[in-house]
Amino acid sequence: MSANASSTASEDPMVLLQHLELGAALLEVMFAVFDADDALSAKNQDRTPVVSSIFHRSDSTGIGGKKVGDEERFIQDQARVLYVALQELPATVSPKIGMEKLHEHESLLCLLALSILEQAQSDDHAAAMALNGGRVLPAVTKCQGVVENTRFLSLLGEGDMQENGSVVARYERVIRTLLKQYDVDDNREGFAWRNTGIVLDKTHCQILVGHQEFNVLFESMKISYEKSLKLPAPVLDWGAQWWDNGKALGDGMKRVECVGCCDTFVEIDCLRATCDHYFCELELMF
Repeated sequence: MSANASSTASEDPMVLLQHLELGAALLEVMFAVFDADDALSAKNQDRTPVVSSIFHRSDSTGIGGKKVGDEERFIQDQARVLYVALQELPATVSPKIGMEKLHEHESLLCLLALSILEQAQSDDHAAAMALNGGRVLPAVTKCQGVVENTRFLSLLGEGDMQENGSVVARYERVIRTLLKQYDVDDNREGFAWRNTGIVLDKTHCQILVGHQEFNVLFESMKISYEKSLKLPAPVLDWGAQWWDNGKALGDGMKRVECVGCCDTFVEIDCLRATCDHYFCELELMF
């Protein structure tokens, strides 16, 4: 990329052909989202518990090791991977386009991939010349790095970018999952502060959603998610009788809201505090 490159990229996705460093970094973000979508889809299919040591939380008083469920830990891990990909975006050029716009121009991704491949080959040649001349090998460029990704060939027509549905749908599945977890984390943080005065460490989802480039690249999906939360609530008669296997359920089967995660559960599956607040099973693990 030339030294006099603009500090911002136009909203026209075609400008990426002039900023290959940014283009390569955006492809890595795309691949990170697709990896997350594949992982989440596989997790939903086999429901196998995921063991991970990456996610850890502690509070300002030194009380560490807040326990979370495997499903939640898994989502936090996906947020961490996507955050790392966003951190690789070059500081000299800032994207001004949403990720879905990369797919509105049918040939853009193929042209971008070809340009990146050509640049990577040029970078490989420069590295070979340095090695032959006894000089220090230059650092691996973003173009060299992205062509090593196993998903890169799909951009050249040698793979299926839509193996799990439409590309935009794949973005939306991942982003909505991360945003929902962010809301849960944010509610927990506020609840802990109001009731105990403890300041919880930010989770991977909270850090990711606070990232400036996340809000640029996935702005439309974030807005769509936020609008969906404001839809009118379904009209339900919570006083009506609940049924299970043809038998009426007792009064203990009414739905209540967990003050920790803000989801609703059957009352008998929750702990009722003396203040009349309810806590679900996951919150009781803390």
